[in-house]
Amino acid sequence: MAIAEVLVVDDDYGHLEIFSELLTRLGHSGTVAASAFLGLRLLESRRFDLVFADVVMPVMDGVEFARRANRIRPDLPIVFVTGYPRQATEMLGNGTLTLLKPLSGRTLENVIQERVR
Repeated sequence: MAIAEVLVVDDDYGHLEIFSELLTRLGHSGTVAASAFLGLRLLESRRFDLVFADVVMPVMDGVEFARRANRIRPDLPIVFVTGYPRQATEMLGNGTLTLLKPLSGRTLENVIQERVR
């Protein structure tokens, strides 16, 4: 598989660091954004193959981020991540791929292989 360009949007710096490290270990290129607004700015200026977005963030949550991101790049796959099991279940019920934190490297790689074409 080719190197995937992945954007990770999360307000938790610890989670961003873990994502970045996992993506590097898996041989992918990871760019992190500590807010939804920064994530949108990056989408306007760079090409990404996939986005992982936290659901619960201040000011603009992951769902609103995804709506706005889809206006910029309608073809871009967005995967939600959350630390709240109930929220993950609710979003899965809406047909949205939502992963529960913490993620393993294997889960991350499987999602990248499945979503990046």
